[in-house]
Amino acid sequence: MKRTASLLTSSLLALTFVACATADRDHIKALEYQSSATQRLAWERKDASLLTNAADRAAIQQEMDATTSVKALKYDLQSIEVNGNEAVATSSAKLVTETASGEKVTTITQKQKYSKVGGQWKASGPAEAVANSGANGQPAS
Repeated sequence: MKRTASLLTSSLLALTFVACATADRDHIKALEYQSSATQRLAWERKDASLLTNAADRAAIQQEMDATTSVKALKYDLQSIEVNGNEAVATSSAKLVTETASGEKVTTITQKQKYSKVGGQWKASGPAEAVANSGANGQPAS
């Protein structure tokens, strides 16, 4: 009987851990998709000030100003790694814009760090670019 109770307790703890990890991932996923929607809106409005987690808003604003239209912005959340009160989300985005000199395709893969503070997940600073390519897949300068 004691062994059964111990197994039951262990199983319940494992289920609780899995449920918490799933809830954490779901919350971070929602933050990532919210960020993606904000990025789309910023590019449509050509307003880099909407990008609160951007490392260099001035450079982004210059790119936006040179853009005549946004043809596509595709976002892909690749992974979420949760380790206690810290997490990292890896995503990629493909931006297709039209400029005076023609179509420009930019692809970026980035990692966003999150911290759990007071039970809430929050981005820890700007996202870190881990791969970036400029027009037609060529490395960005």
